[in-house]
Amino acid sequence: MKNSTKCAALLAMILFLLLITPSAGQEDWPTSPKTNQGKKWRVGYLEGGVFYAYGPYLARIVEGLMELGWIERAELPKLDPSGDARPLWAWLGRTAESKYLEFVADAYWSCNWDDKLRTETRTKVLDRLNNTKDIDLMLALGTWAGKDLANDEHSVPTMVVSSSNPVQSDIIRSVEDSGHDHLHASVSPKRYERQIRFFHQATGFKRLGLVYEDTAEGRTYAAVENVERVSKEHNFQIVRCYAPGDLPDRQEAYRNLLKCYEDLAPKVDAVYLTIHNGNELKNLASLLAPLNKHKVFTFAQRSSEEVRHGVLMSLTTAATGYMGLFEAITIAKTFNGAKPRGLPQVYDDPTTRVALNVEVAQQLDYEPPGWLLEMADEIYNKIEPVRSK
Repeated sequence: MKNSTKCAALLAMILFLLLITPSAGQEDWPTSPKTNQGKKWRVGYLEGGVFYAYGPYLARIVEGLMELGWIERAELPKLDPSGDARPLWAWLGRTAESKYLEFVADAYWSCNWDDKLRTETRTKVLDRLNNTKDIDLMLALGTWAGKDLANDEHSVPTMVVSSSNPVQSDIIRSVEDSGHDHLHASVSPKRYERQIRFFHQATGFKRLGLVYEDTAEGRTYAAVENVERVSKEHNFQIVRCYAPGDLPDRQEAYRNLLKCYEDLAPKVDAVYLTIHNGNELKNLASLLAPLNKHKVFTFAQRSSEEVRHGVLMSLTTAATGYMGLFEAITIAKTFNGAKPRGLPQVYDDPTTRVALNVEVAQQLDYEPPGWLLEMADEIYNKIEPVRSK
């Protein structure tokens, strides 16, 4: 990283800390570590299933807690490319040192994107929270988990993380109010509109391919409302294809996604690669093949890691250290007495990360404008193969 980039990152961090510091006259809560009346605070975890973002998000939160002194500093284990958070959770319970927090080994629940298992798991979690009463805070990763704990059926503080749009998903009442005293969900209202506007400005596409599962959750993952809003502003056509994705069989989700890309490739000049369970890094090359054949511009909604491995560009703030610190501060204030509902939910990363793959641009006969090259802080000259674990 260049010195200027380091300086920019430092200034951005300072700005971020200023933004999350309450103004004079507002009640604030400390973030300093404290025990639960001499005992460790016990933390649980719930997810809809393995997802690329959940492991990185958990890691960034842990790093934020280390920054605040709640956990002893240590190097985290390498994350699985799938995003599976379970190995990290096991490491936290077995190896991480903390006088204040316990990541409870048997309080990790995953529904494997199975509707039946989801119902059973929800019942088990609520029984644990209401009857055993040995969990002090829940981390709810993603929309499924957020929806299952965003209710009055329990009162355990719950942090909803990595939900694409918790307002549209009816997890929280609004960006200002979660609707439940025990509930908090981080919100970045403009993230996806910012991505689409950037993509359109950079390429000038006329027909944008959009693939998603045609359910409330699927439309939320794909930011359909945001894309439609920008489409009206900039007068481009959305060409849709529906691909069921919340499935126990991830290979079936992949096949559904691939079929949509094959169908869309000759009909569009750009595709917004949205969050979908079939869109794993190991599948990326085959998913992109029909799009590259027809010289379709591609944009990764979720992460610049996809740009490294073959997507044309991305504009992303997913799973950054700023997000981790934001969530860690929320957790720390909760353990210091704050109601989650009373803490800020709106989170916008103060940095803009632009990623571009030069080899893909050449294959697509795309010449990036000068302003884009000046903004890009992640430039990949070649398509890097995805290495198996």
